[in-house]
Amino acid sequence: MSGEENAAELEEQDDQPLKIYTATCISGGGLKGVWMPTIEEASGVTFIKLNKWDRQLTQYVTGKSLNLFSGSKKPKNSINVHWFQTMTDLRRQACNDSLKKLIVQAAEASGGKVPEKIRPATQADEFLAGRFVTVQAPPYKDPENPDAEEVDGPQLKLLWKLKTPDVWMELTFENLEYAKKAILGSPAWEQPISARAKHSPRKRRRRGPKPRGHDELGEEPLKDDGGEAALQNAPNGEEEEDEE
Repeated sequence: MSGEENAAELEEQDDQPLKIYTATCISGGGLKGVWMPTIEEASGVTFIKLNKWDRQLTQYVTGKSLNLFSGSKKPKNSINVHWFQTMTDLRRQACNDSLKKLIVQAAEASGGKVPEKIRPATQADEFLAGRFVTVQAPPYKDPENPDAEEVDGPQLKLLWKLKTPDVWMELTFENLEYAKKAILGSPAWEQPISARAKHSPRKRRRRGPKPRGHDELGEEPLKDDGGEAALQNAPNGEEEEDEE
């Protein structure tokens, strides 16, 4: 970098406003460095973002680095497992239940009729029902002792986020340990086959080349009334001469 470029960069940094912030860092537990996860504060609770393609989360869970270019069909040391889908399903159900409870309470308080059908929860409903919900986490098996019985999962606070496959979980030591064991004990995720593809397999239609000719155009070949007969009756294959 030249002196002019260095001076321009320093001048640009001087123009930026001063910022003071606190970062959440996680170290140890199989991590080779410091993990600075994405977090969010809501109602006095700190939530951590768990993404199944996060390299540092993968290293924390498996003790190995995620390799997306391993040369095989599937990434190496991946944590793409069913646990993430299970947690997002539990989160959506909890949000729907929370919204339903709120609507029923409002109808009873006003003396109105409780709706027979209540719409599903949306992201905007977090300002009515609350920023997070509490779910019963699924049980898991200790990966170090597969013959042992399943262990019940804890009560988890999940951030109200309905438009993402990521799991936003309350950040605690116990929750991180649970997530690690639950992910390790969860089966690998397989993309489900749609009902249409399952019951209607695609079949290739084999077509040969179409002949190009009169039949293709829908026309009949021209007929010669006397030419063919004249050739057959002519001696030595010669055509008959017209009589003068």
